[in-house]
Amino acid sequence: MILLFPTFAQEEGEPDKEELTSVREDRIRTLKYGIDDEVVAIITAIQNEKDETYNDVLIDILNRSGNSKIKTQIISFFETQEDNAAEDFALNVLKMSTEDYDVDEKVLTAVISYCGTLKLESSAEFLYQLSDNKSKTISASAIRNLGKTGVTTNAEKFLERIQDEDFEDDEDELRESVILLLGELKYKPAVLTLMDIAQDDGYSSVARRYACDSLGKIGDEQAIPVLKELLNDSDSILRSYAISSLAYFDTNEIEDILIQALRDSFWRIRVAAAKALSERKSTSAVDILIYKAEKDPEANVKKAAMEALAVIGNNTALSFLSDYYQDNKNSDAFRSTAITVLLKENAGKAVDAMKVVFEEEWEKDSSWLLNYTCKELSTTENASLRWFYEKMLDHKNYIINIYAVRGIRLNNIISLYGRVRDIAEDESKHQTLRKEAASL
Repeated sequence: MILLFPTFAQEEGEPDKEELTSVREDRIRTLKYGIDDEVVAIITAIQNEKDETYNDVLIDILNRSGNSKIKTQIISFFETQEDNAAEDFALNVLKMSTEDYDVDEKVLTAVISYCGTLKLESSAEFLYQLSDNKSKTISASAIRNLGKTGVTTNAEKFLERIQDEDFEDDEDELRESVILLLGELKYKPAVLTLMDIAQDDGYSSVARRYACDSLGKIGDEQAIPVLKELLNDSDSILRSYAISSLAYFDTNEIEDILIQALRDSFWRIRVAAAKALSERKSTSAVDILIYKAEKDPEANVKKAAMEALAVIGNNTALSFLSDYYQDNKNSDAFRSTAITVLLKENAGKAVDAMKVVFEEEWEKDSSWLLNYTCKELSTTENASLRWFYEKMLDHKNYIINIYAVRGIRLNNIISLYGRVRDIAEDESKHQTLRKEAASL
């Protein structure tokens, strides 16, 4: 397994004597005047850094640019942030598309996805109109994302459409999108129809899987026997969907089924079971999840088990993750997973463990695990991590110093701003580090 860190320009010799410009200033100039690949690279970088300070600049570019690649990337940026700053732009694109203006299909697809992710009720009528678009790709996307808005106005029409088999032979994607919509809307009148689809091998395998998913989201208990029966199906991916769907039902019997599914021979089912148990915060599954995190032969299962333990979050689960991260007999790849899930779910519990790892790895000429931990710290919002950022400023590796600056900025740790400003003014420091510090 090869895991890569962000690269920084390697500069030889003495730092330039010319006037220092900050990373922020350089980025804004590139966003405004760079070619599309340069702009996309900058947007990707600030997205990875969880930096929201460029939002106004990006909205201005979104409204002015004629470049569809840049527009698509900016919309994706705001979708990832779940930020409604692009709502007006998105609604205008939808309006134009329903009025037969020529709208770039990639931009339209990105806008539709954005509206669904942000659950914009204001987009529902436009999405309904686009559900009958001449492009089947646009229609399918509009249907799926209309479901995410939660607007049920036209749910009955979609149910009637799927009951009437109003689809051509090449329209499986549209049928599958309607199935997902009915689940997103938790539309109970669709339960019997979805049960029929889930059990009928005359439908596409994707349609049957999506029917399971929607039955779970709707949460009507009459679907439980069907979902349980599908656990014996020969389609292992369908079985994994059935497992995930059963997690929506809060009964002791279901919890036992999910725990047993962690022993299934197909790794995807074990992953689905781990995720389902995490959603239920099942403390009774902690022991077997610890076993899976330690012993499962499949990397994806080990990681899913660790994620589940972090979400469940009782003392036993968190102590295991903390100990696993500290134990240098474990591979760095999985130690890194342990610290990632701890920082995401319970950063406070990670503090003591990270101090141990910092002490062990600090003086090494090169430590992958220390680099990884510092990178994760740079994007973690938690003011209790001040000690680490201050220490990272003193490391001999300027990249770790940069991660410290980013963490200080993200968490607005004002007490360390003076040190960061000193770095920006220190001509003996690496130029890339100084530029990052000057962006504070």
